[in-house]
Amino acid sequence: LKLPCAVQAMYVQAILKVFVHVGSNLLVSPEAEGEAEELEEDQEEDKMTDEEKTAVVTELAQLILTHIGQYANSPDPEVVERACQLKAVVRQCVPEEEEGEEMSVNAEDLRRLFATLGAIIEEELQPVSGKAQFKIVPPEDLKV
Repeated sequence: LKLPCAVQAMYVQAILKVFVHVGSNLLVSPEAEGEAEELEEDQEEDKMTDEEKTAVVTELAQLILTHIGQYANSPDPEVVERACQLKAVVRQCVPEEEEGEEMSVNAEDLRRLFATLGAIIEEELQPVSGKAQFKIVPPEDLKV
């Protein structure tokens, strides 16, 4: 891609957030999020089985894995780091094949994964102040 590295890094981070949001909306029970009353009507209309929901998440994960390689090979270390983290998360949603047998992903495992990731992504991160950074003594063998 010919985008600036900062834009690529934000793009990869946005892919992760969208993936987690879609997975959470499909798999995580609304009771866990405290929105049961609002989503009861939506659930009546949405009668996808766990297998269908898992298949959607798996297909989206495979699509991301297909295209994330271009970011993992970026010259910018921040883009590479985010792309590798995204790859690691997304691989948790793709079943592994063993000796020609196609394996499936457990819907309950995916629910736990997306519930955890959703909670992490929703949390607003605060930057560490410069004064606090100087209070931490770097290791002697660290070469910057």
